[in-house]
Amino acid sequence: VVDANNNPIENVNVYTDTKGITTDENGLFEFSVNKQDFITFSHIGYKQIDFIAEHIPHNILLDKHIIPSNQILVKSGLSPHNLRESSNSISVISQSEFRSGNDEHFQDLISQIPNITYASATSRPRYILIRGIGEISQFAGEGPPNYSVGYIIDDVDYSGIGSIGAAFDMEQLEVYKGPQTYAFGPNAMAGVINMQSLNPTPFRSGKTEIGVNSDQGNTIGVTFSNSLYRNAAFRITAYRNYTDGFIDNKYRKLTDTNKQDEQYLRIKLKWEPISWLNMKLTNLLGIMKNGYDTWAPDNNGRITYTDYQGKDEITTRSFSLRTNLQKFNSDIISILSYSDNEINYAFDGDWGNPEYWAESPYNWNPEIEGYAWAFTDNTVRNRETISHDLRVLKSINDKNRIISGIYIKMLTETDLREGWLFGGQATDISTEFKINTISLYINNITKLTKQTELNIGTRLNQTKIFYDGTGNTLDYTTWESIPIASLDTSITTEMIGIQSSIKSWINDDLHVFTSFSRGYKAGGINQNPYLVETQRIYDPEYNLNVSVGFGYQKDKIDALFTVFYMKRYNQQVRLSFQANTDDPLSFDFFTANVAEGFNSGIETSIKYRLNNNLILNMNAGLLKNHVKSYTNPIDPSYVYGNREPAHSPAFSYSIIINYFLGERIHFSIESSGMDEFYFEDQYYPKSQYYNIFNSSISLKHNKWDFTVWGKNILDEKYATKGYYFDLGIGDAGEKSYKMYGKPAHYGLTVQYTL
Repeated sequence: VVDANNNPIENVNVYTDTKGITTDENGLFEFSVNKQDFITFSHIGYKQIDFIAEHIPHNILLDKHIIPSNQILVKSGLSPHNLRESSNSISVISQSEFRSGNDEHFQDLISQIPNITYASATSRPRYILIRGIGEISQFAGEGPPNYSVGYIIDDVDYSGIGSIGAAFDMEQLEVYKGPQTYAFGPNAMAGVINMQSLNPTPFRSGKTEIGVNSDQGNTIGVTFSNSLYRNAAFRITAYRNYTDGFIDNKYRKLTDTNKQDEQYLRIKLKWEPISWLNMKLTNLLGIMKNGYDTWAPDNNGRITYTDYQGKDEITTRSFSLRTNLQKFNSDIISILSYSDNEINYAFDGDWGNPEYWAESPYNWNPEIEGYAWAFTDNTVRNRETISHDLRVLKSINDKNRIISGIYIKMLTETDLREGWLFGGQATDISTEFKINTISLYINNITKLTKQTELNIGTRLNQTKIFYDGTGNTLDYTTWESIPIASLDTSITTEMIGIQSSIKSWINDDLHVFTSFSRGYKAGGINQNPYLVETQRIYDPEYNLNVSVGFGYQKDKIDALFTVFYMKRYNQQVRLSFQANTDDPLSFDFFTANVAEGFNSGIETSIKYRLNNNLILNMNAGLLKNHVKSYTNPIDPSYVYGNREPAHSPAFSYSIIINYFLGERIHFSIESSGMDEFYFEDQYYPKSQYYNIFNSSISLKHNKWDFTVWGKNILDEKYATKGYYFDLGIGDAGEKSYKMYGKPAHYGLTVQYTL
């Protein structure tokens, strides 16, 4: 193990999850591992790196400030591989690139990844879009939990529950762009986000973090790892984040109605009972008691007038068990996961209070009108998921390697939504989805020459969706509750995903790749009982994607570049309707199939070392997204489309400047922004182009790290979500309403590393 000047480094920790050693005075080490084991190299003052054992180079270079792409290991997907050897468009942010204080959550990392956005209307980003494709909500009424973008943490699928994602003990974030259904199965038509927490270490390690920040914010986190006994180790992590939420509720005279109150407890155990068998068990308990209070009739973005407390609460209990058996000249991998998620999402549907509506220009008098202008909407959702992925990796000869497997997933989601629903046509709906998925997949990797590799894979998938929906309304003559029309049905779809790619090394510094893939997303059933029968069920969507790119790494520069084009067939869109313009809660959504669409664009990530002290990270994405004209399935007189879909900005970028003053002081400034985008698929209100600045300065002293940071330091006001509808009161009619990102905020974070 050597440094940038080729000098040996002594006392480098070299380890797997269960055993390890340190380098001697000559930087040398030797110990016995399996060829597919992950080997970690860490030393105070240097960036931590990982290798697959069979691919460790003769000289391992540790750098103090940067990790080149040939030392970044992509650990998810069908098999781990070096980032520089990938034929996918993948963005990777490792733990050493997380900035203390600035990057406390996945939400803070989104701006650093080209062509990825999110739709808000929740306390944390829950609905992610990659290259302009993805969901922008999941109200009880617009279909089952099928998603275009997968969101996975420690082998557990949290798609559609993206609020979970504290970065405190995360080892790495990996974002796959483009269809990944051949490798990940469901929830991967547009891409996959994968987060992996820190694994146990076979020696005592850990860190403690305490932080304070604006708006009564504070964080505290502790992670500790050690060996249990021979060939076994553990890690336990506890973390809490709190902030009042940057909203003042004028009516209730409270500042915490939009609070973020998040707690996590993670326990990981790794055991290697014999040399050819290892197991890793991960348990997570996450409790989010977040408020949700951001909307106001006057669109001011910082003050609300509600009298009903909104919620965005999640309690998740999950585990995953990954077993790796290296026997019979094969690697047999079993990934078993289970999660139970309780979600309570509620909001004040009228955004006001009796005093607010009594004032001009609304002048609402309940005694004259016969009822108070007050509406609420509350959804209690439970999702239980169990999945098992069993795969075999086997080298047929020196040139061919095959990966084959079977994937089974069973998901049950129940929703109870209560309120003044569908313009008073329902007081509650109770729905249940049972989704059973089974797929078979095979992937073959062939070395055509020493410099060229061909990868061909396919997945055969069957998804069965069982739906049972009931509900109640009121008899407005007797005011008694009566049932509405129920629906008990099922649909089955068979889908095929394929992938073919070829990559070639032009020389030691440059490689090129091209790939072709076909993705899919299952159809579904709309829960809204008042939709016409032909719109209750919608069909699967398919896409074809072509990508071409290259990677270049030499001396001071490390660059990845991708050009892509995707054609979408039977495109699914989320459409809204307002059954009664006099009722804001009659504004609802459903999913439908429309005409074809396409997207194309460019993505690039560049790391450039100007000198030993100054490093630039530049990420940019260009996107052209288009859907053909289509008519509203409910009312054909309305024609939509012939433009880009919602949340598809034409460009997004981030530039991060890192300056190191010696080994103790680190200064970072980030500029990130994106172009305007439509809020909804059928209306014309847009966001505005915005650019925000984040910065931090860190001081290291022995095992202490002190960081002063600021986010959105120029206090840019920018919209993250918008609706267009009639509030139902006053004479404003249909109007655009917006939700805004966080204002300028600052903090101090202190870390102590064992």
